[in-house]
Amino acid sequence: MLENLHIDEDNPNVQEIMLQIRGIIIEQKLGREGMASQQFDRFSGTVYDQLFQAMVSYDQASVEAFVSSTSIPLLGPLVQRFRRLAHNLVLFYLARLSEKQILFNEQLVRTVDGMLQDLEAEPKPAAMQAQIAALQEQVTKLEAQLAHLGETKE
Repeated sequence: MLENLHIDEDNPNVQEIMLQIRGIIIEQKLGREGMASQQFDRFSGTVYDQLFQAMVSYDQASVEAFVSSTSIPLLGPLVQRFRRLAHNLVLFYLARLSEKQILFNEQLVRTVDGMLQDLEAEPKPAAMQAQIAALQEQVTKLEAQLAHLGETKE
């Protein structure tokens, strides 16, 4: 499992190690690399940390049986048994609901992960502004050259 973990023994980088460990966990959970295993800077680190926590825990839901004891002398065991049966019935339906919630959680986590990957793949606004400025400058130069060519022909 951790054979894919690469640690520079001379200069260990804890943040890089954590990213690698997260990547391994996500790969095992989702069967592919997820956003939380990669280094990105478009959003705050909290977004990626929360996504990682969601990826790790989306399928964890449990309700455990808890039946309190009774102090009724003769009817206590009968009341206790009835409570246990009622509680088991409730647990049965909660387990079914929990399964549906886990499926929903998985789809939601995968959707958010995909959206973040798409957003990270897009150029950042600052880079786009620089590209727009460069293109505007090129258009201005080309217009000037075209105007100069028009003047020389006349």
